Amino acid sequence: MPRSNPIRNLSRLVVICWVALQEYRALRRFSRGAANVAAPVEFAARLVALGPAFVKLGQILSTRPDMLPPAYVEALSALQEKGPRVPSEQIRITVERELGKTLEELFASFDHVPVAAASLAQVHRATLPDGTAVAVKVQRPDLKRLVGRDLDAMTLGLRWLYRLSPRRRPRGWR
Repeated sequence: MPRSNPIRNLSRLVVICWVALQEYRALRRFSRGAANVAAPVEFAARLVALGPAFVKLGQILSTRPDMLPPAYVEALSALQEKGPRVPSEQIRITVERELGKTLEELFASFDHVPVAAASLAQVHRATLPDGTAVAVKVQRPDLKRLVGRDLDAMTLGLRWLYRLSPRRRPRGWR
């Protein structure tokens, strides 16, 4: 993987912080009862737009009713199995590249509509040539780069925060 690009990291960090600030404000208004009732669904949609690392964050938050209002937990729960779908042609390309054969050679049948689509992968029903029913889990394309990009940006942000408040820096951070 290429070295981290500081300008790209800064640009991505600005986007992440901007979305986080807007969503924090929307959550505070929602909690006071003075907000758009669609705010929880819009929050889930923004996490999807930010990418797989943030869909995973939304999935984690959906398990924390102690931290978020019920409407937010419900909206984020949809990300557990109803995440954004990868187009079937991209799934075909990924499976064939990873397994070295065409779908027709690998499976007697392959359902192009996923059973579930989540943050990192989606699952498809298929049947092996011997008739065995299987579930095929296909990782999202470009996942390593997308997650790496977001982790690099967040690391940059954390480093800045720790410079501003050095006493709160975890051990091992420079």
